[in-house]
Amino acid sequence: MPLPKNILIPKRVTRRAYSNVTVDESGCWISNYSTGSHGYAQIQWQEAGVQYNTTAHRASWTHVNGPIADGYTVDHLCRKRRCVNPDHLRLLSNFDNGRRNDRDWPLGQCANGHPDSELIVLKSGRRACGPCRVDQNERAREQGKLDTTPCWANECHRPSGWAHGGRGGLCQVHADKGPDHEIGPARAGGGRPREARAWRSESNEE
Repeated sequence: MPLPKNILIPKRVTRRAYSNVTVDESGCWISNYSTGSHGYAQIQWQEAGVQYNTTAHRASWTHVNGPIADGYTVDHLCRKRRCVNPDHLRLLSNFDNGRRNDRDWPLGQCANGHPDSELIVLKSGRRACGPCRVDQNERAREQGKLDTTPCWANECHRPSGWAHGGRGGLCQVHADKGPDHEIGPARAGGGRPREARAWRSESNEE
């Protein structure tokens, strides 16, 4: 069975993962254990009559650096999934690992160089780069795909980006942020859209 969070990899197992390797010409330690469908080498053991398994590179990392904290994963710098050389591995948060896929860039920023201090939390709970979201909407607006009505959030002058005032007349960034902002004063030429008042009310009730 996959390793539960509350079960540590025994030292005898981490030692096996660390040592049962073949070194290739690039310095990678290619694990001699069989690989799963995901391409990573796997290692198994029994504890109190229960069989557990984990990936060999996680076990090798643990052998040198200790247990892996919740919310983190071991990433391959060399991009070889069977490699268990601790010098070719690094610890990343699940968020940083998930947004990289087959690309890489310096930690602490997005792929476009915006600092992680610009991250926003979407209503779905997912984190995303705020400036990148704005840039995406700007490109869509230039292509005629988005409404150019000004955002109704206080001190914001971005286009709403929603056809017909869709999510309360707010730009994508403020709509994603939920109710943690104030709707600004009425714009010249009319009061706040009915959708903006309704969205604000619904957000406060959540």
